[in-house]
Amino acid sequence: SSYNDEVISPMAGIVVKPLETVSVYANYIEGLNKGDIAPSTASNSGEAMSPYVAKQIETGVKLDFGTIGGSIAAFQITQPSGATDSVTNEFRADNEQRNRGIELNVFGQVTQDVRLMGGVMFLDSEITKAVNASSKGLRPVGTPEMQINLVGEWDTPFVEDLTLSGTVTHTSEQFVDTANTQDIPEWTTLDLGARYKTELYGTPMTFRASIQNVTDEKYWSGVNQWRFVSLGAPRTALLTVTADF
Repeated sequence: SSYNDEVISPMAGIVVKPLETVSVYANYIEGLNKGDIAPSTASNSGEAMSPYVAKQIETGVKLDFGTIGGSIAAFQITQPSGATDSVTNEFRADNEQRNRGIELNVFGQVTQDVRLMGGVMFLDSEITKAVNASSKGLRPVGTPEMQINLVGEWDTPFVEDLTLSGTVTHTSEQFVDTANTQDIPEWTTLDLGARYKTELYGTPMTFRASIQNVTDEKYWSGVNQWRFVSLGAPRTALLTVTADF
């Protein structure tokens, strides 16, 4: 089936600066996504659900002292989703998922040659409306409770214009099924890289080399609402060259 529908997606925000280095903000936004298609196993197989409207409220504080700063934000996102009724076998878009979270980010130039940036997000996710009553109150598929990212850069003193970098990424476990009985384990990866800037025949050039997943961690990176699990990338080496003409 198909549909032809219209939805107004409003967006509003406000920023207040009580001090030169402090910004307090709040915003509200609605997003529009295409609806699901009823799976082949449902009695209404192939039926297109109407567009999904997601609603987000966010408020936070940002600090910027030049060489060091950070932010903390609290947010709530509600969005509909579809599920197959276990009694009638009909696929309906009557589920609602609510994500509430806190996100903390910091950045800073520790020394003249060292820079750090990191962030952590804590997520409380819940199915607040459910086609099947047994799913209400459970955690939605593919929503980790915590995600952490830490990035560091070092401008080496022994080679001018050579910068070494490292990135640590951590994601906690995620449920694979709506009943919350199966999950993929938490995972942590380490990436290492180098960046060298030079000039050849008057043309600025940047050489970049990196090794992603240095420890060759075997992991599942995520899962979507249809329970398709994504395999994490193995140890991967990359080399790029950029020239500014």
